[in-house]
Amino acid sequence: MPGINRSISMQFIVRSLAHAPDHESYGEKIARETGLRSASVYGALNTLTKRGFAQRTREERGAYGTPRRYVQLTAAGLDLARKWNVLSLEATAAQRLRSIAEALDLAPGSALHRAADQLSDSSWAVPSFDSAAVVAAVLGPAGPDQ
Repeated sequence: MPGINRSISMQFIVRSLAHAPDHESYGEKIARETGLRSASVYGALNTLTKRGFAQRTREERGAYGTPRRYVQLTAAGLDLARKWNVLSLEATAAQRLRSIAEALDLAPGSALHRAADQLSDSSWAVPSFDSAAVVAAVLGPAGPDQ
């Protein structure tokens, strides 16, 4: 199977799909969750599909005539998500924080967004940031499946 470029935007898209129910979502939703431009998301989804990391699953009629085309990670896509470590507890907690921030309509630079970014990329290394405490606060002591 051909490889795939591990760009930041591709990681965000794979993470969004990996954390969606049944690992399935559609372009506009992924664009909202990741903050990426729709054109970038659709291009990446086409690449993932062509290379066997995702598959088109269904179409739903859209509100304004454009149908929603759902894409789901394949077994190879889930392996890729694990390889890229986007299925970690930190990634799960970061995704939930971003969803909460979106539901609250918070600006991208808000404290919740910054905490999600810190959980997603531990190379930021902010000394006062306790990732384990944030994960426990977001996911609870039993983890994401509680």
